[in-house]
Amino acid sequence: MQTWPRTSRPALRIYIRGQWRRCPVIALHQYADGRRAVQVDVHLDSATSYQARTYRWDPDAIRIAAAGEPPFEP
Repeated sequence: MQTWPRTSRPALRIYIRGQWRRCPVIALHQYADGRRAVQVDVHLDSATSYQARTYRWDPDAIRIAAAGEPPFEP
């Protein structure tokens, strides 16, 4: 698992509920069987609060918006 400090997080664009949403990355999970998942903060129903969600890596639904430091590498 890789994590980032709040001050230098990468960001992803994730297709959620019919919209592309910019989501700061909390962690990248890499499983022994090769699967990957990203844990992100996302605005789902409120413009003022974030909710943490985990999504399996899917290049059709997830795109890198900002690399962060150290750089995000899926």
